[in-house]
Amino acid sequence: NLLGPGSATSDFDCVKSYARYALNIGQPEEIITALENHKIILYAGYARKYRIFKGTDVDIAAAIRDAEVPAKVDVVSYLNEYFDLYPLQAKEYFYEKGTSRFFVFKLTDAPWQDMQEMEGDGIINLIFSDTLTEAELQKVSADCKEAVLFCYYKNTKTIRELLTLILKIEVAKGTYFNDKVAAKEFEEQIFHYKQELNSYVKDSLFRNDPNLRWYYQGERVALDGHKALNRLLSRIAVEVYPDTPVFRNESVNKSRLSSQMSLARKVFLKMMVNNPGIADFGIEKFPPEKSIYRSLMSKPGIHIAEAGRYRFSAPMEPTFLGLWEYGLEFIEYSKSQRTKITVLIEQLKRRPWGMKQGFIDLWIPVFLYLNRDRFALFDEYGYIARIDAEILDLISKRPSNFEIKGFDISGARLELFNCYRALRDLDETDRADSGTFIELIRPYLAIYRNLNVYAKKTNRISKKAKSLREAIAKSTEPEKTFFEDIPEALGYTIDGLVKHPEQVDPYLEELDGCIVEIQGSYDELMNRVENFVLDEVVGEKLEYEVYRKKIQERYRNLKEHLLQPKQKRFYIQVKLELSDRNAWFEGFARVLMGHALNEMADQDEARFYELLKDAFHELDELNTLSWEDIDPDKEEVFSVEVSAFRTGTQKKTLRLMNNSLNSEMEEEIKRRLPGNDRNLRIALLVKLLQEELKNG
Repeated sequence: NLLGPGSATSDFDCVKSYARYALNIGQPEEIITALENHKIILYAGYARKYRIFKGTDVDIAAAIRDAEVPAKVDVVSYLNEYFDLYPLQAKEYFYEKGTSRFFVFKLTDAPWQDMQEMEGDGIINLIFSDTLTEAELQKVSADCKEAVLFCYYKNTKTIRELLTLILKIEVAKGTYFNDKVAAKEFEEQIFHYKQELNSYVKDSLFRNDPNLRWYYQGERVALDGHKALNRLLSRIAVEVYPDTPVFRNESVNKSRLSSQMSLARKVFLKMMVNNPGIADFGIEKFPPEKSIYRSLMSKPGIHIAEAGRYRFSAPMEPTFLGLWEYGLEFIEYSKSQRTKITVLIEQLKRRPWGMKQGFIDLWIPVFLYLNRDRFALFDEYGYIARIDAEILDLISKRPSNFEIKGFDISGARLELFNCYRALRDLDETDRADSGTFIELIRPYLAIYRNLNVYAKKTNRISKKAKSLREAIAKSTEPEKTFFEDIPEALGYTIDGLVKHPEQVDPYLEELDGCIVEIQGSYDELMNRVENFVLDEVVGEKLEYEVYRKKIQERYRNLKEHLLQPKQKRFYIQVKLELSDRNAWFEGFARVLMGHALNEMADQDEARFYELLKDAFHELDELNTLSWEDIDPDKEEVFSVEVSAFRTGTQKKTLRLMNNSLNSEMEEEIKRRLPGNDRNLRIALLVKLLQEELKNG
């Protein structure tokens, strides 16, 4: 451009003056007009300058004028597509609080009121409307309590006309895309008008533009530049998020922790749980977790030194106190019902806190751990009795899986609680926290967890013991189980126990009795098995070590090579030198039934006795007997052999205790046999004996 830089104006008067005074042309008007008519030069009205025109058959002005576009252009849709407005940070607020507050631009054709879709920490709502009045905008702004700054473009009509022109040029460009000269001219015009559009929409935000109206909470605000806008954003952040604590740790106080800080969080939580009485939790040197400790525990006064030891405390930093108290209110609220931890998290993300997710990922597990005596913690599997570092890490990663319920032990519950404590020789208390409560209830809740399968399922206990076992098995809330379900299982109510103190001791005695009965159900099963063996095999009451050795001695002459595989396994179990009675009997069950007695159902008990009896009898049949093996005062031994032409020879050895033979039954059989035919009597008895031997 001979007449100046590209941005300079070179209209008709400028070129005329240049030709007259610089080129010494007397009448330049005619020459300029002739050059235009012959399309040698072209006046670009949008740029207010002449330039050399390479020539085209396209009538640029007519092509733009005739291009078809919508009658009313959607300003917001086009601007959202064209402009990429980055969020603005409230810098002054960040310096004071340590928390970044980002205000996101939102372009609309009416004041934005959908607070459920809040983005960032605040909104700068740019409004483009031909019909909106300032009074309407002022009312919406006054009713809005969120961090929303409204900006109304009063020159929306001008912006719409400019957008319409740009769209027309783009249509014309698409129509004549084959004409390179025309296409370039269209591109230059589009570029110029978009620059103008940028000045109307974006640049005007950071200058004192009379076409813009700024409103915040019903008040019109005057802004004269970028600094004024940023100061206003900081003021809005302070007013909307007044309770945000001062926390200066940029690595944590952000929307998402980095992988390095996530690992540091895990290490920090572990050190907090393992080393609460040590300075810096014992974190040596300066890894990332120490910066977490300094900013979250030391600076707010949550971990303090006292008498040479460190302990936890409520925050001493004033800006943290509100956050702490709100957490305690949440625990108090959860006394009425189990409440998800995410409820607290969602509240902390909103005003007046507006906490960042990175901070929340640390604060929630720390706060809950420091106040763990005030509530019971649950996950999808039920009650969590002990909160350790792994649980805290899971709370931080997947808080939606966890719920809490604040302890509400007062009034009648507290009275009954102290009755329990008195029974366990513990002092009376006027406040029951998680520590004292869990200390007392843990043995009761652990009962079911420590039972084997048989004890969990058997019905061979009293009705009340079964009700108690079911109440403990179905326990989901320790507090409810302890004060409601367990008393109801035994036929009591908490109100009745408090109104009638004389019932407390019988209730507690009955409770302990049922617990003993449940826990002892498996031992009672083993006692019944032992009695069966003593009656059917041994024939007298002896101690375990004595009768085990006696049974083993009984089969010392057994020929193992005659045993079938199952018989051999049973015989090996008989020979085992086990000092544990239950283990000896459990071995028999595994051989005979394929599972242990502690997994047996009630209906299998009788079947086990039959299998056990038959197994011993099979060993008796294969045993080589001598009179030294038999105690005639206590047992009878029969060796039976029956031969027949058709069935061959059948043999069986019977070894019975003397008390097994019933004389009355013997006399009854004799009476039923034919009295006058001895051979017939023998034939009948042999026939019956053959049938029994045939059936095993």
